[in-house]
Order: sequence, then structure tokens, then C-alpha cells
Amino acid sequence: MHCITLYQGANFQGASKDVTELLPCISRDFKFQILAESVLQIQEKDTSSAQQNLPNLINNLVKNNEYSIDLQYFLFALALNKQIEGNFSTENLYLRNYNEISQIDIFDLVSTQLPLASLTHPIANELICKIISNRSSIVLLNIGIGKGTQEVDLLRRLKKQGVKPQSLTIIGIEPSAEVLSQAEYQILNVAKELDFNLNFISIAKVVEELTEQEWSELGNIPGDLIINEAFSLHHIVSSAQENDILQQVIFQLSQLNPVAFILIEPNSNHNISDLWMRFNNAWNHYGLVFKLIDNLAISPQSKRMLKVQFFGREIEDILGNSEETRCERHEDIDTWLARLYKAGFKPYMPNTIINLSHPLVNISEHTSYISIDYEQTPLVAIMSLQR
Repeated sequence: MHCITLYQGANFQGASKDVTELLPCISRDFKFQILAESVLQIQEKDTSSAQQNLPNLINNLVKNNEYSIDLQYFLFALALNKQIEGNFSTENLYLRNYNEISQIDIFDLVSTQLPLASLTHPIANELICKIISNRSSIVLLNIGIGKGTQEVDLLRRLKKQGVKPQSLTIIGIEPSAEVLSQAEYQILNVAKELDFNLNFISIAKVVEELTEQEWSELGNIPGDLIINEAFSLHHIVSSAQENDILQQVIFQLSQLNPVAFILIEPNSNHNISDLWMRFNNAWNHYGLVFKLIDNLAISPQSKRMLKVQFFGREIEDILGNSEETRCERHEDIDTWLARLYKAGFKPYMPNTIINLSHPLVNISEHTSYISIDYEQTPLVAIMSLQR
């Protein structure tokens, strides 16, 4: 178990007999003690104290919010309270005034201002450009293509580098038909502008719902296949202990015999049923993410928006939803690589130069992935493998 330095040296007074044994790395901080004990009580299905302590903590944090970390306490307390009682309703300074903010504004803020997202597509696209450079017929399959922002950037990079395959097919898998239509429109317009011979294929569903016929059709499209996904596969509701749908999807992707598979995923394990381990992993991961956000050169309102509207919803899903319904099932780098190796993939890091930097994070190159690190901890990985 790994805990951030702030919580080392715990000695809970009045705690249950198991707490001291289970929490060797947590301090006497009273607010964190309430969260930690509530997690244990939820696991033991004895939540009488938590049913009182969590709402009291939430109300206290609404009134006393001098420090940034209070927002982290608040979001975790809300999530755990939902685990016990469902949605906790309270008018508070953190959640008010957010109802009118569109998700598009939030995603734009994440993709442009947060280096954990803003650096990932350029890094992945540099790898893809290198892979495409000596090939004439390319099929690019993007799982969770969204509005096609990454592909637009890719086409402009290819043009700038003088790389122009004879044929280029982009396959967009995206559950929203409306969003997929916007991606197609945007990508085809840029392709026409840059004089690329490009064909776009739309698949309006999630990847785990592809039929055998659709998998077969994907495998029969002529050209060298490159698979790309960003922050999408971890949404598959699956676990290694049960019906491992994620592993099945990765195996199906390997059967397509791609020349490269590029994955972009956070580095934290939330795909575990043990609530205590999930809580610790989430606290450490989002603690670093929130600390990074605090140091961004953006407005206090934008920082709160990132924490509450974007990551707060992830925290709520990880800790507040049932095991059967939660979908933010992040896994750590080693687990992702083990899954990929099991499906027959092997490391493939093209020899390219990543001319990117950021004042707050480091970009580290490894055998099979490039990580974006904050305080010496990889928070996001861009993995590159081949079949």
C-alpha cells in the first residue's frame, strides 16, 4: 500500500481495532480519519457512525474551506456518502453555479490546459506519424474518437512532415452518433484542405458491443492497421476476477493484426472490488492531480471546474457507485501491459523525438510507453505496442 507523505505516521485514538493495523501511513488528521473509518465501516456493512459523520464533515467543509485540499476531502466525502445513502443533497459553495457550464467547455478546459491531457495527443500522434512514414496504405482505428480532434492534429502533422500515404482510412468508434457525425465532418474537411485521399467509416457504438460480423469486417479492410485509443477502454465494466470483457476486447483487437496499438490511459488501479484499496489508490492519484491543477496558470474558477465537474465525477463513480454499475475502472501501467502481452502484443516504441515539454510535468520514455510524470509519479501513460 502506498500513501502520500502527508498521511504518514498514523495513530488513531478511539478507532476500531483494525484501523491501526490497516492504516499505518495515515496521520492524525481528523477529516481524513472520518473518511478512512467510513470506508472500513462500509466494507464491514456497519455504517451507523458514517451515516452521521460524513454529512457533518460535508457541512463543515462547506462552511470552512480555507485550504485547497478541503475540496478533495469534500468530493471524497460526497462519494462515500452516496455509497451509503445515495445522492447527498446540499447547497454548497463548491457545486453552485456549475449547472450552466456545458460539458464541452469542461472538456475544452481539460484538453487545452491540463498537461495530463493536452500532451497526450501530440505524443501519440508523433508516434503514429513515425509508424505511417514508410507505409502507403493506412487504416487508423480510433476507439472513442470523440469529435476527431486527435485526427485533425495528426493530419496537420503528417502534412507538415511531408508524409502522405496513398490511401488513408479512418474508422471512428464512438457511442454518440451525433458526436461521431461531427468528427467525420471535421476530419473530412481538413483532409480536403490538406489534399489527403481519406475515407471515413463510422461505427456508432461502444467497442465491447461489436458483433462478430463487425470484427470480421474490420479485419478485412485493406491497409496497414494502426489502433489508437485515449481514455476509453477503462470504461468497460469488467474485472479480471469475473467475466473479463476488457481482456476479451483486447484479444479481439490483437486478432486484427495491427502494426501498432497506441493506448492512452491513467496510471492508477481503480478496477478492484476492494473499496479500501480503491479508496487509497484514488486518494493518492487524485491528490497529485489536484496538486498539479493548483499550480496551473488558470483562474480559481477554472481550477474548481476541473476538480468538481471533471474529476469529481470520476471520484463519485469510483467510490460512490455500486460495483456493478461504476465505469471509471482505471488500471495501472503494469496491469495494462500484462493484459496486452497476454493477448500477444509486444513492446514497440518507434524511434522518434518528442519535442514537447511543460513547466510542471516531466515526459519520460520507457521500453513500451511514454509517461507524463508529476512529482516523480507517472500519472498518465502513452503505451505503444505491436502484434
